Amino acid sequence: MLVNVLRRVGQSVTEKWIIGGDFNAILDNAEKEGGRRKPSALMEDFREVVYEFSMADLKTDNGWFTWVNNRDGTALVKERVDRFLMSANVVARFPFMETKVIHQSTSDHDAIILDTEGRKPRDRYRDPRLCFKYDICWAKDVEAKKIIKEAWQKGSTDIMGKIEMVGKKLGGWQYKKLKQMRTQMGTLQANINKVIDSQGVRMRVISSKP
Repeated sequence: MLVNVLRRVGQSVTEKWIIGGDFNAILDNAEKEGGRRKPSALMEDFREVVYEFSMADLKTDNGWFTWVNNRDGTALVKERVDRFLMSANVVARFPFMETKVIHQSTSDHDAIILDTEGRKPRDRYRDPRLCFKYDICWAKDVEAKKIIKEAWQKGSTDIMGKIEMVGKKLGGWQYKKLKQMRTQMGTLQANINKVIDSQGVRMRVISSKP
């Protein structure tokens, strides 16, 4: 049984540890939606081993359920069976840690990822608008071409001066462009998460052969 496997691993580990993946178990009924309730004894066994080894259950920053049976209507069942467990007394060492659910369209399980650094503030602030990084997607961008042309014509007569001017102009433009793209992507991802996590709804991929 999973609980016995966890107990054997816990007894063999001498350092602080972290384990993650599909546990095929839930801690309580709040981690299940639809279908029959899980036997209390199974949930209690799982909770006991988590408590025994002083593990912290790392909650995800987005989403909740990680498995779905891909049924419709009242037959739909969702469960939070994938997670990360970490030694509770080391969690404070990772103040910016992030755990996320990555929705999968071709599997009944969603992926989970753990970033122990998360959005850690930079030690030294550098204005991203002053640094342009070339990306192949900008090569055919009409707006980028226009900025390059104008900056090149208005810059100094020195070739290095022109290059520096173009870089500065493109840096500010790229910063705004990427900020807009991230906002749009965030909005789309939030809408996708709402659809997937909503009551009685699950996105599925329907494949068909030509």
